[in-house]
Amino acid sequence: MKGAITFTSPYGGTSVYRAVGSSVTFTWSFSGAFRKARWGLKKIIQNDIDTLLVSLDSGGMLAITPPAEYSGRVKGTISLTSSSGQAAFTLSDIKTTDERFFGCWVESSDIIPDKQFDSVKLVVQGRQLYTVS
Repeated sequence: MKGAITFTSPYGGTSVYRAVGSSVTFTWSFSGAFRKARWGLKKIIQNDIDTLLVSLDSGGMLAITPPAEYSGRVKGTISLTSSSGQAAFTLSDIKTTDERFFGCWVESSDIIPDKQFDSVKLVVQGRQLYTVS
């Protein structure tokens, strides 16, 4: 029998707007038997993650080394009850190059895991300021 996890998203591929230098937290809720949540850069054509930035299990963040341009700027938190939870992923110090789609996978802990995917586009407003010395 296939397991199930119900994934609740406020995004569904829509856009979120933030200013250069600010932070954004993407939050997804779910219910069911949780195993893992993964967040990263979405593949261009497929509903999948191209570059993994953060991985969470019931204990919190797993050891993932994000690409250098995201090092120190990404984190994730998980809050769980016996039948539901919330995964939150934060990107700090937003840069103009962060304007792209991000995706999230949530996976159940059933014998045959159920996986649910969602994406959101970050639209970066403002310009990056550079200091020449």
